[in-house]
Amino acid sequence: MTGPRSASDPDAIAEAVLPLDGPYHPDQLARAADVITALARRLAHATLPHNTAAALPTPAALDAVLKYLEPGMTSLPQALRQLAGHLRRGADDQSLRADEDTDPRLTAPAVALLAAEHLAAAAGHGSELARALDQAHNCTARLYADRRRPAP
Repeated sequence: MTGPRSASDPDAIAEAVLPLDGPYHPDQLARAADVITALARRLAHATLPHNTAAALPTPAALDAVLKYLEPGMTSLPQALRQLAGHLRRGADDQSLRADEDTDPRLTAPAVALLAAEHLAAAAGHGSELARALDQAHNCTARLYADRRRPAP
């Protein structure tokens, strides 16, 4: 058993947004995705060239970012595959409808299955992203800054 978590603990923050063991509500899932988007935007801003001197002063700092990004990118494809599966299973729901602006040749089940295909493709790209992040982390873990002498 672990002790109480601090308010800055990533798991405590995530638990406040979306409890790991549920119960789950559609608004919580949307909020969790929104928080991921907000954090990705902030990470992109923090890694702009004019911010990196302070944000990433050493190779170890960059390595720490990759160390924590890779597991998240491994989980994201799983979530996308599961969302695709939900759409595939729901395609048979007789109450499923598509809005009137949809191509009339595409039935609601066809639109759901098409969305599932796109999610499955995104999951595949996400898996490639996770593998590339893991490989980059394996490289950056070997780097360090030796301030005593300049690089050859």
